Amino acid sequence: MGYDWTKVDPASIKTVSWPPSRPVSTVREETDFDLETLDALPAAQLREGLDVLQPALRSAVVDARFEVRGDGRLLCVLECDVSLPVSERIDAASVLWRSVDERLARLWRIGELSRASYPEFMRQRRDLVRRLPMELRTLWMCVSLVRLEPLLAASTARVSVASRLIDLLDHGSPLRFVEETRATIEALPAALSPPAGLSMRAGEAAGRVVRRAREGFDTRAINAMAAVTEEVFTVLLLIDGERVHSAGKSMARQEDRTWWQDIEDLLGGGVDARERLAERAVGQAANLASCLGVS
Repeated sequence: MGYDWTKVDPASIKTVSWPPSRPVSTVREETDFDLETLDALPAAQLREGLDVLQPALRSAVVDARFEVRGDGRLLCVLECDVSLPVSERIDAASVLWRSVDERLARLWRIGELSRASYPEFMRQRRDLVRRLPMELRTLWMCVSLVRLEPLLAASTARVSVASRLIDLLDHGSPLRFVEETRATIEALPAALSPPAGLSMRAGEAAGRVVRRAREGFDTRAINAMAAVTEEVFTVLLLIDGERVHSAGKSMARQEDRTWWQDIEDLLGGGVDARERLAERAVGQAANLASCLGVS
């Protein structure tokens, strides 16, 4: 089944192309993709897991073989018919990569793009959000927004309220946390001006976060809420490319861990679930504020 791109803001669609291939025969060709795992797992651990998983990595339209290239690095060689459309290649390949992501190691990059750029990983995010009760979906979206709030505040020359919102999450009422986060987003203007040192692309991406968040609050639709967190990730990926954080860590990479961990904690429940969400949020919001040079 293809990904329904009609439900995605055209401005936010990542351009996914198929890299150059080499002929295997007159009707078949193969293409290499370098895969990087989110955490640099030892090569021996990847090799052991891949030996078990490889027989299950099958597709009706593409043949795949995987090799371990080092700690946290895999090579995926895909073979398909020359006539197979690019959209079908990408869809089929990303289904295989999702299996690797879920059953071997979380992926970070596939080729030159983040894992989140591929259609099957958009479906993956929505599948996970669907498992949350409605009230927890909204809370999950709000926590992602709060992690980006220092940038949203700086883009409107306001003082960040991220710490206050996170305190509500940790010690107050979840309902009030959601209400206050929504009020913060609703108070933002339609157009955002990125702080000094960031490109207009980052400002435009932040504006898409706000538009998506308003849609998520209004409709409470899974697609809209998931799209908010995808746009948060896109903003942080742009910032990673434009600013060097003092700690030398990728904020987008950390965000890619956190949205998943937040869902796991919310699904697991427990008295300290919100505390763990708050702990991650306060650290990441502080890192973003430090990177931007704002308080």
